[in-house]
Amino acid sequence: MKKILLVGGDSRLSKNFMTKYKHYKNIKIFKTTRKLYKKNSIFLDFLNLSQFKNYKGFDSVVIVGGVVDYQECENNYNYAKKVNCINIPLLAKNFLKMGSHVIFISTNTVFKSKKKIPNERTRTCPGFKYAKMKDIAEKKILVLKKRYKKVTILRLTKNLDRNTSPIKKWVTDLKRNKHITAFKDLYFAPILYEQSSKIIYKIIKNKCYGIVHLSGTRDISYCEFAKLLIKKLGKNSQLLNCLNSTDMNIKLIYNHNITALNMKFTKKKLNFNPIELNKVISYLINKK
Repeated sequence: MKKILLVGGDSRLSKNFMTKYKHYKNIKIFKTTRKLYKKNSIFLDFLNLSQFKNYKGFDSVVIVGGVVDYQECENNYNYAKKVNCINIPLLAKNFLKMGSHVIFISTNTVFKSKKKIPNERTRTCPGFKYAKMKDIAEKKILVLKKRYKKVTILRLTKNLDRNTSPIKKWVTDLKRNKHITAFKDLYFAPILYEQSSKIIYKIIKNKCYGIVHLSGTRDISYCEFAKLLIKKLGKNSQLLNCLNSTDMNIKLIYNHNITALNMKFTKKKLNFNPIELNKVISYLINKK
């Protein structure tokens, strides 16, 4: 039986993975938490690794946790840097020393591409603090790969589920024929948490090392995405109000228009394709 540890077990991705695979007979899943005395979890304080001793016995370790809020990385930089750039690579090293396969969950934002959609071998070029921290962590963990081999970097575009903001409210309001507002200058290449969980499991099962991408098929603005939701729900297009963020006096930390990832080498390694936009829309508006 394979033992899998989710570092950052309280994250939405970890919860989705746990729900999807906890009943599989060939694996046993463990998770860490930063909440004291949480049942069926291993306590881990990212700022105090000296207290953490649970490095042995895991076949695979998926590092999901860290400081992931863009604004927190801007406002509380020293704390976020300590966690994301120093302690997470150190955690990875300690697990690798014990023979675990380490999968580090990274992000499309390590790129700020001007023209082309970046593939797995494109040189990174992050443009804001959170992205720069992820890039630093990636590079440190990839250095470890030279010695310990069993390292995977998984970069994801924007994960969604039915509870993701503002999607949940949009769908609820549209079903009640209420107006919604969406940004014209905020872009993403949406994927689903369940597909992210699926590729993580496939990486573990296939012992796939190196850099892997999971992306939506193309970039789309939040405004255009909302239009597709309205069309799929059969609602009046006049329910949508599209504005630029500046019209609402909101300064976006990241609103680059190229957020998608090329999956050229991932397809070859794992036979895994980009997530179709229609699949994402259908999932979000249908009840479980």
